[in-house]
Amino acid sequence: MAGTNTTTEEAIRDHMIALIAALTPRALAGDRFIPYQHERNARFRSWAEGVKQGSFRKFSVRDVGTGRPPDITNCDVQAVWVDFLILVAYPQTSRAGGDAALDRDDVKRADQYQIEQAVGLSGYPNFAGASPNASWVDGSSEWEEGDGVDFLAIRQTMRFYRSMT
Repeated sequence: MAGTNTTTEEAIRDHMIALIAALTPRALAGDRFIPYQHERNARFRSWAEGVKQGSFRKFSVRDVGTGRPPDITNCDVQAVWVDFLILVAYPQTSRAGGDAALDRDDVKRADQYQIEQAVGLSGYPNFAGASPNASWVDGSSEWEEGDGVDFLAIRQTMRFYRSMT
């Protein structure tokens, strides 16, 4: 593993946030993705449900803390896995169009595909550089209903090399 590019969970997370924030949405392009600042108790879902109208396309990326032992290790470098949860909020209004929930679903689907292209399986070129060097391993997406807010939830596992020195 000599010469292996190493990185950290934090660098991967921060790169995901930057990539998503830089996207120009295909639907409702004037409403950009805005990262949630994780202030106070950092409960994104509760925050979004509390400010419903102000939560459109706000998003959160968090390391969900599921630990696994490294699958490769020596005295210098470990190959480890990290699981992330990406949440995007959509108020349950007609903001996405006159068909309310149906138009909201169309926007969520378009956003889902675009985010997955940037940071998911097809986003591998965005993580192939010197830092953060990581590989998509697994993932899933689902739509969740909250109190006045829908959420796009993308879960994904990334593998990377971490320096032990």
